[in-house]
Amino acid sequence: MKNFFKKMKGALTGRGGQSALITALVVLLVVIVNVFLYSLGTALRWYKRYTPTDDLSLMGDTDALFAEAIEDGREITITFCRSEGEMWAHSSGKYVINTARLLQEKYPTLLRLRFVNIITMRDHETEERVDLNKYRTDMNGNETVINSTSVIFSSGDNYRVITDTVSSLGYSDFFGINSSGAVYAYNGEEIISSMMSWVLTDEHRTVYFTKGHGETADVTLTNLISCLGFYVDVIDLSHHSVPEDAAAVVISNPKNDFERAAAGSSIKIKAELERLDEYLLSGGRLLAAFDPYSKRLPKLEAFIAECGIVLSGGTDADGVYCRDIIKDSALSVNTAGTTFVTEPGSGEAAQRLASVVSKYSADKVLVSECSALTLSGGAEALLVSSGSSEATRGDETVSSDGGFATVALADYGEAGGSVCVSSTVLLTTGDVMASSGYANRTFVIALLDELTDAPCTPYGCNIVSTDTTTLQNLTMREAKIYTAVILAVPVLLAVLGAVLIIKRKNA
Repeated sequence: MKNFFKKMKGALTGRGGQSALITALVVLLVVIVNVFLYSLGTALRWYKRYTPTDDLSLMGDTDALFAEAIEDGREITITFCRSEGEMWAHSSGKYVINTARLLQEKYPTLLRLRFVNIITMRDHETEERVDLNKYRTDMNGNETVINSTSVIFSSGDNYRVITDTVSSLGYSDFFGINSSGAVYAYNGEEIISSMMSWVLTDEHRTVYFTKGHGETADVTLTNLISCLGFYVDVIDLSHHSVPEDAAAVVISNPKNDFERAAAGSSIKIKAELERLDEYLLSGGRLLAAFDPYSKRLPKLEAFIAECGIVLSGGTDADGVYCRDIIKDSALSVNTAGTTFVTEPGSGEAAQRLASVVSKYSADKVLVSECSALTLSGGAEALLVSSGSSEATRGDETVSSDGGFATVALADYGEAGGSVCVSSTVLLTTGDVMASSGYANRTFVIALLDELTDAPCTPYGCNIVSTDTTTLQNLTMREAKIYTAVILAVPVLLAVLGAVLIIKRKNA
């Protein structure tokens, strides 16, 4: 042993030993730096999200949906209008049947699957006749389509039919589809769980989207509202008052103004905003989303301003009116600073929503192309930009105060009415709602829950992305820090190398 240590000492004190020792130290340093970067990146979520395209496991918080029904011995039947073998062989149907089977394994006493031949109307397994014709009208008496892609949820006298009538995909309602018709995600767990919950509920109200002003609504939002247990319909306020079954009214991206009766008019004519006012004063709920680059809507904006929510703006250097656009160069995910992550507001409702979101997601809500909201009275900010953000008007900065409201909530009247305003229409776009890198979906569900007193709905369901080019979850501030740390590694290695070379020359 003594001779061994003598040899080791000689090897390390020689020129070759020193080189080996320095090489070992450099390798150790690289390992330490890699461990540090990995730990830091995991803690701060510095990575691009690639949602697994083959993970079809159940993840949602569904036990609360079905506990009472299981205890009462109720049963839900899901009827597929083709054989189980055909479902597994279908390019999109195999996803649906897989999720249905997983839910049946989880709730064996509650859920039953049935496969019916749509031509003979006989059960593929028992050969019993199944009358599918009774499902050709929904529970409101409206006509429904039954074909081979239909999936029928039923429990007792309640039923709901989902049929793909808009695409060649088959079962498109269980998937996220963008405006180009391309599939970006599979959302079967949430859809099936929600429809199971839907048929366990006896009363269903309706969320009405206004029309007649160039409104556009993202299909992701309408599908989500259906998952909350509501019917979705449109309403023309110029001809109709808001029906009594309304859970909420949505004004989504209007391009033209709403009408209001002339002040002091002796003829009592209910214009659009009078009908909306009447609905809100009776306890109604309004959700309005605006595009900051659209033209001004003076009457509608004045109506909302009465609640204490103002879409701020003014004239730019050229005398042209424009909105005050929020830019956050630190917490943005694009170089322009217009797409950025937000923080919850400090008010009671904002914190209530934040507590729900944090339960199911460690991420933040992403917004894009927002104008600043100016609040007064009892209006409360639900989402705000960071303290490093600024409001710009054209090419000029009009405020660097930060903390600008992007989504706000205000009470309306004394009967429990409320108005929620989003200064962006991009809060519910398909890519951000399907991304596991942001909490938008959970936030929107919690917000609609807050507004509509929605029936119990599943949170945290697994959304399987079929498009791996998801949004980047790395803000500009984090990117700069990450880049600086990465650059420090080769600089450090270069310094060590220079020291080694100089030492060798001087030896």
